[in-house]
Amino acid sequence: MLVLTGAIGTYFYYSNSSTYPKTEANLPVRKMPESEVLLSFLRDIFDKGAALPTEEELARIRYLTVEHSENDQWKFTYSLSDPFSDEEAEKITYITQDKKLNSQRIDQRDFEAFKGLTALDLTNTYEISQTDQTTLAHMPGLKSYGGAFNESFSTFSGYFGDKSTITELSTQLRSNQELALLLEFPNLNSLIHYLCG
Repeated sequence: MLVLTGAIGTYFYYSNSSTYPKTEANLPVRKMPESEVLLSFLRDIFDKGAALPTEEELARIRYLTVEHSENDQWKFTYSLSDPFSDEEAEKITYITQDKKLNSQRIDQRDFEAFKGLTALDLTNTYEISQTDQTTLAHMPGLKSYGGAFNESFSTFSGYFGDKSTITELSTQLRSNQELALLLEFPNLNSLIHYLCG
């Protein structure tokens, strides 16, 4: 309760004098991933061969976690069902076996193409190239977001359109000002705060 009271006071103090810029994408929303490792994963799960998946197929993915394992392999866990409305949503894990693909990075903006997501977790992954040009505002069903490695909460808190739809966040909070930004998420039920070391 004391932390919440402090956060509210800090929010009002900083709300009019924020030094953190609002994140606004100046680029069009990415409709298709560009990272080859992500495209390979999508081609396999949708059985596309060499063809690209369609925007409609990408929109069918409701849940996605991305991590680069200790074995230097990309691991994607996904579901075509919304785990928030279907407690028995099947989550399938796909591990990239190709060494060349496993050595590549993924551009964070590639995840803009998954407009049907309700949950996206980048699991504090270092191998995701971050940019402040990312937007998730076009994803009205997004309820959960987990940041990439050392991703600033003050930056990614601006990715979202309607912050009232966000119920789960996984992030680092580095200052009272960032703590105060949590108040912009009125329906937040779960907060995972991690430290990098």
